[in-house]
Amino acid sequence: MSDNPHSESLLLASLRDSFVHVQMRLFPILEDEFGELDDDHRQFVALCQAVEQVFRLLE
Repeated sequence: MSDNPHSESLLLASLRDSFVHVQMRLFPILEDEFGELDDDHRQFVALCQAVEQVFRLLE
């Protein structure tokens, strides 16, 4: 990461926004296409949500 805390904050915000977009758009599309998510897919979603929380803590 850079020495500029402002640019780091912007990067983290951008990554979080990208994740939220994927979560809101991609997961419903996948469920429509492939049906209900199985346990492995749910674990992946939980992992993604944990990563989002890490981004929030790093701000």
